Amino acid sequence: MALKSKPLEAVRPDVPVHHVTHQDMVRINFLVPASTRKAWKRAALDEGITLTELISKAMQRYTNESHS
Repeated sequence: MALKSKPLEAVRPDVPVHHVTHQDMVRINFLVPASTRKAWKRAALDEGITLTELISKAMQRYTNESHS
């Protein structure tokens, strides 16, 4: 049986997805150790942003640096 992703609005209606970006959003699922997720979540809370925003910002910096 294949898993189906829910629309972002159905999962997190409190996140203003359309205000954050003007691009179509897609879901990415990957496994990390629970301790890593906890550390990422704490860092996001410290910055006052969502975990999604934290990971997106980190990956944007990574891709900009690795392609420079």
